[in-house]
Amino acid sequence: MGGDEQRSSSHLSPSHIVQSQTTSTPTPIPTPTSSSYPETNFTSGAKWIKSLTKDRLGQFVGGHFNEVNLGAVLFFERRDDEKHVQMKMWSAPGKAKPSFDDVMKLEDKDWKEATKGVKIGPSCESHLGYALTNHWFKVHLNIPSGWNKYERIQLEFDPGCEAMIFETDGNPLQGITGGYDGDRRVDFIIPKEARRKGSIDVIIEVSANGMFGISGVGPPDPNRYFSLASADLVVPNQEGWRLLWDFNTLRELVDDLGGDSILQNKCLYVANKIMNTFDVKESDRTIKECREIAEEVFGKGWDAKGGRVYEEGLGEGKHKKRAQVWGIGNCHIDTAWLWPYSVTQQKAARSWATQLDLMDRYPEHRFAASTAQQFKWVEQLYPKLFERIQAKVKTGQFQLVGGSWVENDSNMPSGEALARQMIFGQRYFRSRFGVTCKVAWLPDSFGYSAGFPQLMRGCGMANFFTQKLSWNNVNTFPHSTFNWVGNDGTQVLCHMTPVGTYTAQATTSDNLESSDTGLLAFGNGDGGGGPLNKMLENLRRIRATANENRELPIVHMGNSVDEFFEDIHQTTDEGKTLPTWHGELYLEFHRATYTSHGSIKKGNRHSERLLRDVEYLATMASVYHPDDYQYPKERIDIAWEKVLLNQFHDGTDFQGISMSKLKLMAVPSTVLPGSAIGMVYEDAEVLYSEVTKVGKQIIDEALDVLLKHSLSLESVALGTTERVEGDIAVINSTPFHRRELVQVPLSIGWTDSPGKRVAQDMHNRKLGYAVADVAGKMVCGLAPLHGRASARNIGKGEFQLKNEHVEMRISGGRIVGLFDVKAGRELIPQGQTGGMVMFERDMPSYWDAWDAEIHHLETSRPLEFTNVSIFEAGPARATLAAEISLDAVTATTADSSRPFIRFAAKVDWHERHKFLKFEIPVDIHADTAYFESAFGHVSRPTNKNTTQEAAKFEVCGHRFADLSEFGYGVALLTESKYGYAVSGNVMRLSLLRGATSPDAEQDQGVRFMPKSLQSDIAQSPLSTASPFIVENASNVILDTVKRGDDDSSDGDPTIILRFYEAYGGHARANVMISDKLHVSKATITNLLEEDAESLDLLRSNISDAGTSFALCFRGFQVITVQKYVDLILKEQSEWANWQPGTQIELGDYGLVNDDGIFEAEGNLYKSPAVKRNLAKQQVLTPPQTGKREGQLIITSSNMRRVKFDLAPHVNIASVAQASITGKWEVPPSQCGALLVIHQPRTDSLPSDIPYADLAKIPELAGKSLVTKITVCPAYVLYLSSTNGDTISLALSATVPIPDAPAVGAGGSLGVDWSVSHGSGIFREGTSATDDYRPLFSLRKFKGPSLFTFGGGSDSDRGRSQDKVSSKMTSISNGDCGIARGRAMEVGRLHPDNLPVLEKVERPWGPLDEKGNEKVISK
Repeated sequence: MGGDEQRSSSHLSPSHIVQSQTTSTPTPIPTPTSSSYPETNFTSGAKWIKSLTKDRLGQFVGGHFNEVNLGAVLFFERRDDEKHVQMKMWSAPGKAKPSFDDVMKLEDKDWKEATKGVKIGPSCESHLGYALTNHWFKVHLNIPSGWNKYERIQLEFDPGCEAMIFETDGNPLQGITGGYDGDRRVDFIIPKEARRKGSIDVIIEVSANGMFGISGVGPPDPNRYFSLASADLVVPNQEGWRLLWDFNTLRELVDDLGGDSILQNKCLYVANKIMNTFDVKESDRTIKECREIAEEVFGKGWDAKGGRVYEEGLGEGKHKKRAQVWGIGNCHIDTAWLWPYSVTQQKAARSWATQLDLMDRYPEHRFAASTAQQFKWVEQLYPKLFERIQAKVKTGQFQLVGGSWVENDSNMPSGEALARQMIFGQRYFRSRFGVTCKVAWLPDSFGYSAGFPQLMRGCGMANFFTQKLSWNNVNTFPHSTFNWVGNDGTQVLCHMTPVGTYTAQATTSDNLESSDTGLLAFGNGDGGGGPLNKMLENLRRIRATANENRELPIVHMGNSVDEFFEDIHQTTDEGKTLPTWHGELYLEFHRATYTSHGSIKKGNRHSERLLRDVEYLATMASVYHPDDYQYPKERIDIAWEKVLLNQFHDGTDFQGISMSKLKLMAVPSTVLPGSAIGMVYEDAEVLYSEVTKVGKQIIDEALDVLLKHSLSLESVALGTTERVEGDIAVINSTPFHRRELVQVPLSIGWTDSPGKRVAQDMHNRKLGYAVADVAGKMVCGLAPLHGRASARNIGKGEFQLKNEHVEMRISGGRIVGLFDVKAGRELIPQGQTGGMVMFERDMPSYWDAWDAEIHHLETSRPLEFTNVSIFEAGPARATLAAEISLDAVTATTADSSRPFIRFAAKVDWHERHKFLKFEIPVDIHADTAYFESAFGHVSRPTNKNTTQEAAKFEVCGHRFADLSEFGYGVALLTESKYGYAVSGNVMRLSLLRGATSPDAEQDQGVRFMPKSLQSDIAQSPLSTASPFIVENASNVILDTVKRGDDDSSDGDPTIILRFYEAYGGHARANVMISDKLHVSKATITNLLEEDAESLDLLRSNISDAGTSFALCFRGFQVITVQKYVDLILKEQSEWANWQPGTQIELGDYGLVNDDGIFEAEGNLYKSPAVKRNLAKQQVLTPPQTGKREGQLIITSSNMRRVKFDLAPHVNIASVAQASITGKWEVPPSQCGALLVIHQPRTDSLPSDIPYADLAKIPELAGKSLVTKITVCPAYVLYLSSTNGDTISLALSATVPIPDAPAVGAGGSLGVDWSVSHGSGIFREGTSATDDYRPLFSLRKFKGPSLFTFGGGSDSDRGRSQDKVSSKMTSISNGDCGIARGRAMEVGRLHPDNLPVLEKVERPWGPLDEKGNEKVISK
């Protein structure tokens, strides 16, 4: 016993100590008299030894003295005999997880009798991929008639694992957690109706897994069995349990209150007095007396107040105190960790059903849950439970937080994926609950990207809750509540709970750790479960104590997470009095998660890129060809949901299973970070495979529409389609200029010799390398090879890779030289080498798959490339057999760019507890290196001046790490890795680890890991390809093109463009939109596509320039633009009753009359197809009477759209008094459409009325009759009359000449040809592997070459035109002619470089199968 304890208690009993120290004013000491104070004393006196008394408290419940302490009287009755408990059991076969309805359809013979002690298992069946097994029980309970006198009757069902209790109609009632850990929950309260009835039937689904899987953090034991330890009908002694909770709270206060405080001594004295008062033989009387003793701490009559105890103790008016601890229940459910996704679905239902029950019993209980994916599972699998949750959300008891699809990893997902996490989450919560979450909720992600705050704000969340940085193992994070400012300057109010966990056990220690104001997120978690009733009981007692004493922080219940943050906003003047943290929240822990399970990282990166291309091409197909293609939003959304699900990242904090002051630490869980059991990754890889399959299907479908009559290059090469001849087209899906080698099959039919296009055959002689050079276009052809790459053996085991830009030397199996030829600079420092490095002792202190500690860097062993030989000698690509290759072409179109040096490591990995990396030393000195992150990059130190810098020895990056000094830099690039380190001048990329827990086979087997090295990457200008071009801002990137989330199939579409500033500086970008897209409006929105801010649209007077708008950016800012696009009018419309007019102008092609005669280049042509098409819908005259309003959108000769807004038509007295008001959006130009206004009573048009040029006469009100107005396609003309006569309006449009499509340079892909030329194109499909790259898609033309590619001189064009002439005399069977053009896109009709037409003596159009002429134009 310590000296302080002896001094404090040497003269007075605990009661005297309490009385003397708690009296607020001095009390006069009475004068001793013979009656009040004895004159003599011959006793030994009272002596309280505090430490021994504290030790005694552990004997009141359970243990060796259980028979004579409180544990002996906690139950009045217990029955487990067959008369009262009858059970049957059925085990689902294999991987089956049948629904409740499916189980209820089983026949009686399928069920077998069951009793207590029955074995449940095996836990999982390894031959079925370690599927956790499911078992079902039918339970019938007969309640003894005499039991209705008791306060409560319960079913105690303990299978040793997890279970769910259902009503017989399938309504989930409550979850069960068996076993004897702190998360034990095995009691089900019998409803009052069943007690009156005398019996009840329930269905129980049992899963053969515990709260933390089967074998904890280790690999699952497939042969584990659980035992049904209890299936008893019991009557609990409710007053006995209440005394137990009283005593436990007192004991916690004794253990957790510091020093020798007044309250601690009082609690110890009261607890000791309770133990002395209790008598097991007179339990009813003494339990009542003990509870009254407890009121000395909790206050008189506190228990009768129930939840109203939280309404007291704060005072009134200006003296009112603030609650320091705000309690909110939650049950953190790892979406996958030590169990697969299917088990998570059950965990969510079990946990949330239990919380609904607690809400009914404890009205102050508020419960928060995140993760829209889990709600969707419950909605699909447990609809009755979902309806009850919806009802509790409306009352405010069940609170939605997070606003994300899952509690995602926050380092590795792309910026767009992070945005989609919250977009999908918020849209789901809105659609099902009418709620938009205000608080981002990621308590356990392993660090947070600096780009996150603006994404949170963009999805409607200004607040952020976490706690994970309390796990730092080097530096203590300095703040609890603070402003977190992201890389673009956007801030969110962040609260990192001082309790240091999201699975608090609602103990007094949790409350005492809070300072000022803290959020107490309590409840069992990681494996779900949530708060227990004992936690809610404990919190009531803690609050009652605080109401009576000043030493304890005030805990408050009954408010929401939103209200907690609103209180912080109000009390900190909207964060102005809070500290501020700028940049990423780097977790100094779990650094190995950037590398573990490399296949999952690869699947994530490839899926993100694939879905970007899917959305882009599907969007273009849907707006260019609305009649032929509908945007597959549902399929795309499902694919995104799978990717977002696999980005789950979760774990646990210290779980307060109290053993004296010892706390049990549970292990974090993840999917994308790579720290789950093996079966989780089987699930994840299946999902990635499904995403790849549907993504490629959608791309094929979109390209089939965008490039009609096309064939997959892959299918042709594989022989799945007929062999055809034609040219290959290259489709660039990225917004950058690209120059790269692509692989093309040699087995296809080429229009000319393959040698003219293929720069080099590959070693297998089935494929060849060709140069794709896409500069400013989305589609182009193959380009000639300029330059040469070579590989040489220069003797003595030394090899050289070289082209005109760089030279690499390999000697002794190591990279010894890297020379920049153009700069004349050697990059490998003298005496250093690069290559693979093995770190031999990767043995972290705690979590195997999670952690890599700094000491692993002390045991490096350089590896040598062995058996190096020349694999490909050039000229396009030179490759050494060690899988190091060098291309002849540069990586970008910048003059300063250098080619990639590619390293493709194929490793048969069977190491354990080792770490494989690639490293390269470079002759560059810089204090910081730059790593790509979500929508930007982050700089990190290369030195270790401070512990904060030293802690970042392994960091996360996306596609590159860059080390640069003034004027020069070197970058490491990777297609699927995330772990980097730049230490001094050494750049490292982490490749493979050999962790064995929780997955013993992590990353074992053959792994293929491509990576690249490029010098001077930061010098590359960025510019986008059509149909969207970003001008004047090389630092602004168009990242996403998609359809609006709220687009409907029958309305005009919107297109979402998401841009971001990539370099960290301001920019003013001019965004050019193709003239093929008629944009009626553009707005800046948030990520949820709302809160629109209109943009000013500018239209050029250049005929094919389209529309543009300006955007201003700050550094790293993300801007979302929503464009409203007008579609071509469909045949069935309100204007279908209009009659054809008499004359139209065909723009560039001359005139055509009702007989279909038109003139072109001095020749007359007759086309019934043109006549029939015009009569059908494109030459329209409004009715002579009545009023009409509406829009008519028609097509011009160059396939652009002409839009007229028509005002009401009324009679006018005379033609001369007509007035026309013109309003337009851009200056008009000669675009192939003519508006004719005339008086219908006359047979001919007056010839003396001039044309009106609206570019020069903006207001025509009061002018005389206007005969002809040539209007730009994007032009909007409003017509109105001022008197009583009728005005007739004829809207005219031109039709493209079917057999001679106009082609030229520039513009955008995707305008459908209104020709049936019998020729087509096919493209290269992506490979069947998961190596999807958003580089180029190749298409090939079948039949004669449609047009020439690549620049060319006028003489070249002449030769091309000669080819046209020779073809146009024999096209009766549907073949097409060839139009001249330069470097043009596939499928683009363009007004420039129109062809010279030849007169042909044949029917105009191709014939259909019945011999009739086809209608081929819209």
